[in-house]
Amino acid sequence: VKIKGKLKKVGKNALKGMNKNATIKIKTNKKTYCILNSLITKILLGDYMKKIAICLFLCITISICVVYSKEAQSSIYTDVPSGDNMVELLARLINAEARGESYSGQVAVGAVIMNRVKSPLFPNTIAGVIYSPGQFSSVADGQINLPVEDESIIMAAQDAINGVDPTSGALYFYNPSKTKSKWLFSLQTVTTIGKHVFAKEN
Repeated sequence: VKIKGKLKKVGKNALKGMNKNATIKIKTNKKTYCILNSLITKILLGDYMKKIAICLFLCITISICVVYSKEAQSSIYTDVPSGDNMVELLARLINAEARGESYSGQVAVGAVIMNRVKSPLFPNTIAGVIYSPGQFSSVADGQINLPVEDESIIMAAQDAINGVDPTSGALYFYNPSKTKSKWLFSLQTVTTIGKHVFAKEN
């Protein structure tokens, strides 16, 4: 808003030397006063309250997202063993993915997990590899949470952790009768054990 004539001059002079809490007194008529008062009210109340409302909305939205993220993460990792006890977790993955396979086939599934842990292409922990989104159907459908009743599966998990690898470094395994992934079929086959094909990228 441009204030012309003496009013503008008075306004400029009043700004000189004033502190933040100073009050500007300008003599003017009632109509001008009402206009200025309306503008100041809109600036100090309207725009200011709008900014406050936006800030509050953003804070609430961010808070909800953080809480949801923590709850989601907590629910996903509820069944992950704590500390260094990863044998049970690996055994549960083997149980879910290779239950009914030969001992060598079960060790081979565990070995793929361990090979991924060592690979820069994947997370560097057993839990990180197993719970990577979209990697294992047994995680998605909850079968990984089934108790391991066969002691040999726990032994297979321990062997895989100790470095036994019937796959010679495979990073992937799949059942060709259950998958339709063209990408998996395009991988270099290393070996086939039971119903699973073990592969690595070309």
